[in-house]
Amino acid sequence: MSLSSLYALLREKERQLMRLQTCESQLRQCQSEFFQQEHLCTKPELTAKTWHGNRAEQLDSLRDSGILWQYRMIEHVQFDDTLQALRNKIIQLQNEISELRSSIAYLEAKQAEMLKQQN
Repeated sequence: MSLSSLYALLREKERQLMRLQTCESQLRQCQSEFFQQEHLCTKPELTAKTWHGNRAEQLDSLRDSGILWQYRMIEHVQFDDTLQALRNKIIQLQNEISELRSSIAYLEAKQAEMLKQQN
């Protein structure tokens, strides 16, 4: 592979890395905002002055065991799984970039040595 193609590949990998890092940062912000809104799953609070009785208890039960539980699954499991997949891809790209830089350094040194021998 030529130096120019390695440089082009390096630039592309660095661009991909920047995009993934930006995405990771934005997703962490979304997770934080999502976490802050969890309390809305159980709003409005049901009291004797708002709504009470058997139906109110059923609604509270539905909100706690259904809506709130699902919300927490998204908040923790789905966000965490997605963030871990992003982190793995970022690490992979960082390794690829490191390997490309090593290859470029090797080829540049080899070219410099060849030029030195020609002179």
